[in-house]
Amino acid sequence: MRLLNIMALNMFAIIGLASCGMEDDNSGSRQMGVLEVGIAVKQPASESATRASVNTSNFPVSIVGKEGTTTAGITKEYATASVVPEEIPLAVGAYTASSHTPGDMEKKMTVPYYAGSADFTVTAGVTTQTTVTCKMQNSRIQMNYNADFLATFTAWTITIDDGSETVLSYDQTDTNPAAIYWAFGDNVASMTVNFRGTTSKGTVSDSRIFTKSQAAEHYDDDSEYFTGGETLIVNMKPAVSTSGEVTGIDVGLNIIFEDHTDEVEIPVNWDKPITISEPNGTNYLANGISFAMNGTVPSDVALLMKAPSGIQNLYLQIVSDNPSFASVAGEMGLAGNGGLDLTSADASAALSSYLALPTTGITEYTLTLTNLLNLLKTYTGVHKFNLKAVDAKDNESGVTLTVRVTEAGGTTGPTLTLPADVTYGSNGTGMPASADALIGASAGLESIVVKIKGGNAAFDTILADLKMDGQSFITGVDLVDNSEFNGLLVSVDESLSAPHDGDTQYTFPIGVFFTFLNATGATDAGSAHEFNIVVTDKNGKTATGIFKVTITQE
Repeated sequence: MRLLNIMALNMFAIIGLASCGMEDDNSGSRQMGVLEVGIAVKQPASESATRASVNTSNFPVSIVGKEGTTTAGITKEYATASVVPEEIPLAVGAYTASSHTPGDMEKKMTVPYYAGSADFTVTAGVTTQTTVTCKMQNSRIQMNYNADFLATFTAWTITIDDGSETVLSYDQTDTNPAAIYWAFGDNVASMTVNFRGTTSKGTVSDSRIFTKSQAAEHYDDDSEYFTGGETLIVNMKPAVSTSGEVTGIDVGLNIIFEDHTDEVEIPVNWDKPITISEPNGTNYLANGISFAMNGTVPSDVALLMKAPSGIQNLYLQIVSDNPSFASVAGEMGLAGNGGLDLTSADASAALSSYLALPTTGITEYTLTLTNLLNLLKTYTGVHKFNLKAVDAKDNESGVTLTVRVTEAGGTTGPTLTLPADVTYGSNGTGMPASADALIGASAGLESIVVKIKGGNAAFDTILADLKMDGQSFITGVDLVDNSEFNGLLVSVDESLSAPHDGDTQYTFPIGVFFTFLNATGATDAGSAHEFNIVVTDKNGKTATGIFKVTITQE
């Protein structure tokens, strides 16, 4: 691959500018010269190969005298390039000419946006020629799903986060998304792709960080930051084990630099020295495990640890509120402060019949817990498995897996009673005074996760920016002990508050969101704003429901 690739002049679409009436805002006492200005577009190499040349006749043109010089204050504005005179008389001095695609560049667009400027100096009695070369200011992002992805995931939410206040979102409603033109901010060196998807076995959640400077190949003319004119290709496919089981998500990112046409891989930036994940695509770390006494223990409970520097120690500690099982765990060395190092000889003596144990120095290890969990079948209560990995550089990473064993035929799951779906006018006609969801959880609340799907593009824009305690309503916000949600409620009514961990009942005032809904007008035809609510109790049982709000045009 060539390290330098100077684009030929035929990459430029240069047009002559038609004549129109002459403006005269120059002092008659000044020396004068003449300007001939042209507008050109330099398309990225990948765009010029697939798109027609850009017509610049409707580009606005501006000529402005340089601040701090004798030409300061001289300005000539032309609504389109087509009305710029062939010759423009100007007072002698320094100027800047600029032009751009009509309108303002937005964060997210469906077309490229071009802009450029050129400095020039007018000399007395001389015709000065200058060309404003407009380059693409936004970046083309293409999301691709392979056939296995579409066959594996029934629903998904993907966000691309460049650190700004706006994220680019994708979901299952469009399985073949068109390219988006995205305006990165200044000095954006990394971007994060967040994924949450549903398979027949459960939910897969993961994220990947990509840093441009880690691209597999570089050119002399590229930057460490994402810049306009580049193409980013995001490839999504399921991660599959050697046995054919879906273990997670595989995200690939390739970049096409502005003056080149070949794709270059940007590898995942594994910024964490140790990662702990669930290779079977489960979500037990987030939701916990629950089964009845003497019931069936899940067979897919596994934790995958990756430590490129090598695993030095792996500590497992069990904290149980059942005194009898706490005693059993103590006899196995698992209840002490810090737990038992699974790489040690003591672990080999106590646990080799239950676990395939790791050895010091390995870079990957899967801890399969099914056999150990079978010990819990006769011990009701809450049992926490605390796992801490330490690598050869003394980096640490830990997770906690919560296991709940309930009495056989014991407590029922949580309840969720939703108000009837509502329809009202865009001016507020028929809007209910409140809309409350009644939630009960005799075992105590673990979480109330709310996802919102907008019923029009304007509310989708609000949702992209609406986060509470760092969580997005697009992918789900847990309301339990959520400080920002609590602040919203208090601002509406000081008697309201967010739910708390362990509460047995809660009234969720969905109506507090009506202010956001009303600001965006009527919902699209056949659409509604949807509040998808998932309530999880301390036994890991759930209740779900969807509340819909339709706003008609008035």
